[in-house]
Amino acid sequence: MLEELRKEVTETAKAMAKAGLAHGAEGNVSARDPGSGLIAITGSQIPYDVITPDDIVIVKVDGEIIWGKVKPSSETPMHTFFYRNRPEVGAVMHTHSEYAIAASIAHCTIPPITFPIALNIGSPIVAVDWTDPGTEDMGSKPHAVMLAANARAALLANHGALVLAEDLNGALESAKAVEEGARMYMLARSFGEPIPIAKDRVEFFYNMWHNLKKGVK
Repeated sequence: MLEELRKEVTETAKAMAKAGLAHGAEGNVSARDPGSGLIAITGSQIPYDVITPDDIVIVKVDGEIIWGKVKPSSETPMHTFFYRNRPEVGAVMHTHSEYAIAASIAHCTIPPITFPIALNIGSPIVAVDWTDPGTEDMGSKPHAVMLAANARAALLANHGALVLAEDLNGALESAKAVEEGARMYMLARSFGEPIPIAKDRVEFFYNMWHNLKKGVK
């Protein structure tokens, strides 16, 4: 079932780990099939260096398992919440990268201070208060904060990063931008207060980049 999408989720999960955004079986990745609306999500506790398409589970937007040889990620309620409430979202990624976790411990909101944040995320990376892992609150609480800030990325308090994107490649690049942004934010603060890129420029470059990817002139 959805073999091609399961392969894409597998390769994205491997790339996430290779980029240092997650270690072992940390974090999780999902994508929505535009035709059926079904979601392919990484299985629970499967190390990404050995994950295969058979370790990707297919669920409905309410979390009901349609196909799978393993248990789906414990964060499935978070992923499905976003798919139910954000029709523009085609992929969700949750990472445990080093600087993003450090920033989440400090409950930082990171403004769009780097070009990759402007291009890939196009918004601040907002801080979200503590939510218990594995609960729907992991979706509903970030959703409310992100919606209020028109944000596509968040730092989950003392936990890690969350990104929403149109597709898996966009999710991976956004997660990389979050980690680099957190590292640059920390370094910049040693020189003074970080100055974000102007909001109109962030919007311009985000729209330009996404139109280019869609082939829109």
